[in-house]
Amino acid sequence: MGKQQNGIMEIIDNWPTVEKYINTTIKERNLIDGIVKNASKPNKVLRVGNKDVLPMFEDFWQMPWGKLIEVRELQKTNDLFQMLNYLWGITEKEFLSLDVFNAFASYKWVTDQLTEIANLEIQELSHDFTQKEKDAGIERLQRFGHYPSLNSLTGGDITKEDEILEIPYQRIFMKFCLNKTNHDIELNLNKA
Repeated sequence: MGKQQNGIMEIIDNWPTVEKYINTTIKERNLIDGIVKNASKPNKVLRVGNKDVLPMFEDFWQMPWGKLIEVRELQKTNDLFQMLNYLWGITEKEFLSLDVFNAFASYKWVTDQLTEIANLEIQELSHDFTQKEKDAGIERLQRFGHYPSLNSLTGGDITKEDEILEIPYQRIFMKFCLNKTNHDIELNLNKA
């Protein structure tokens, strides 16, 4: 009989690195993915060699808004290395030597942080456009992403953009909540 494929216990016992994971068969990778998806807990501590490394920001609410925008863009690419490099400052060599389970657990921690923020944004900031707003074309602004909000916060002054992007997102979010509340009150007053 030929060489047997790695069983689940052999994979776990060998604690595959990211580099080994990349070079596994699709079957083995699917097995590891299943374990990671179902068993791994989010972990902000990345074990790089013999060191425990914390991310640049342990609380994404305290992250400057500009950096949060960049992390959200990185998440869209599903590029694990770029995300871990950006938040933990690791090199490609360090990335390849990471324990695959720890790398995915750290990525899961990032995803959980972003999901928490997104859910609260939906809960607190979303609203249905009025027919008047729709007729005026407000939905066309959505193609600009965060930029209309940034433009609003700077009062249209492009020279203030970098300053606003450095403010912790928690403060930006509170300002967005205040703006939405004021907008809702105006709509109610106009209906009365």
